Amino acid sequence: MTFTPRAVCLVFIAIAKVDGTLIKWMNRIKKAKLLILDDFGLQQMSHDVKLTLLQILEDRYKEAATDQNLAITTEKLARLY
Repeated sequence: MTFTPRAVCLVFIAIAKVDGTLIKWMNRIKKAKLLILDDFGLQQMSHDVKLTLLQILEDRYKEAATDQNLAITTEKLARLY
């Protein structure tokens, strides 16, 4: 199981992009039996981060469990993104 608060996830993505380990990090996340992404909606994400998270979710689709927890209503989330 991998529990990742949203803010930490964003930092991991930024660091991995800079140091060239993004693919390795994404592959590690892909293999987790359960990925929990917590506190979505507290702040906006850059386009690059959105694409990276989308890729992670697509890679995990039908392969492993993923739980995304929203800190706001879906209506407010739609306005933010």
